[in-house]
Amino acid sequence: MARTPRTIYLIRVVGVAIRTAIEEKLRDFQLTDIQYTVLSILNARDGLSSAELSRRFRVTPQSMNEMITALERKGMVSRHEDAANRRILRLALTDHGRSVLVECERRVDELESEMFSHLGEGEEAALRGALHTLMEDIRMGRFSTDAQHAMAAVTS
Repeated sequence: MARTPRTIYLIRVVGVAIRTAIEEKLRDFQLTDIQYTVLSILNARDGLSSAELSRRFRVTPQSMNEMITALERKGMVSRHEDAANRRILRLALTDHGRSVLVECERRVDELESEMFSHLGEGEEAALRGALHTLMEDIRMGRFSTDAQHAMAAVTS
């Protein structure tokens, strides 16, 4: 007897497909989906440090530093000393980083429209509502700490 796939499995498959599709859309900028997410976070919360980002993404500070260095080499991110603690380097999008992000957002909006075009208006709204509820459950601690940290990386 064939078993119906688990919901978690279905979400994972869709997530991997979305990640791959985002990277295809952003190939011209040589950005990974995580780098795109970092740019988006910095656009919303200017002045974070690399260490703060590493905690959000649950990666080592060295891994995050490598990612930030790559974005810095592309001219998308700059670092400046924290006024209160010169050992802390604060991150900011450059003008180039902002303009790249605008184009990335346009492409990701286009991708989202394509991916959900087969859903009816009610289906998309229901899906968004269910996913939002799951996100809130994770934020409120109804799941493991690891799930909370993973969610914080992409939603804060």
